Amino acid sequence: MTLYDILDLILYVSTAVVLIPIGLGVRYWSELSARERGLIWFLTGILIVEVADTILRYSYIRNHFTSYFRTLAVLLIGAYFYGASVGWGRWPLFLSGLVTVLLPVEVVGWVGFNHINSLTRSVAWFLLAMYAFRSLIRLFDQPNEVSLRQQPTIYYDLGFFLMGFVSAGTKYFENYFIETSLDLYYFFDTFTVMINALAFGLFSIGLVRKHRTTDLRLVS
Repeated sequence: MTLYDILDLILYVSTAVVLIPIGLGVRYWSELSARERGLIWFLTGILIVEVADTILRYSYIRNHFTSYFRTLAVLLIGAYFYGASVGWGRWPLFLSGLVTVLLPVEVVGWVGFNHINSLTRSVAWFLLAMYAFRSLIRLFDQPNEVSLRQQPTIYYDLGFFLMGFVSAGTKYFENYFIETSLDLYYFFDTFTVMINALAFGLFSIGLVRKHRTTDLRLVS
């Protein structure tokens, strides 16, 4: 087994972890808020794109255009999940719309079609990390009658922050790594997916906490 085979195995196993929060979301669907349902749709969307990406890869079809859909998904979940909870008014929606407009500009005017949109993709992840960080600060500042560990929001915020912070840094250099060092590209791609798996675990904990909180309310 070569190094690339090992990295592929780690990548696929880490990606498969997303099935846990998706499965929990489906199971507890009736108990979820609109924001939490948006999270489940987001995770389902990136899983579908990942499957399509893998199929194209093994069919020897250039698949870099799938990064456009990932970027749009990140922008959408950032505006939807945090639009009303970070205290910035319509700014999350405005910023997501601005980056969405700049996406085709980068593709057509800079990198070319079916090349990775490193800049807008990195900015989209950075915005998501920024929203999550702001939400965490607001959560810590608020008086809470319930322990923070019992609140699902903190797990969602930590998950999004991890995904956004790491992806914002690694995705910016993807085109550079592809052109100069495939070893670095595969290493950082695998590292990012491993961090995503950790985020998926945090989302899962948040969903379980939400379910237990709902059960306690029904009992009381």
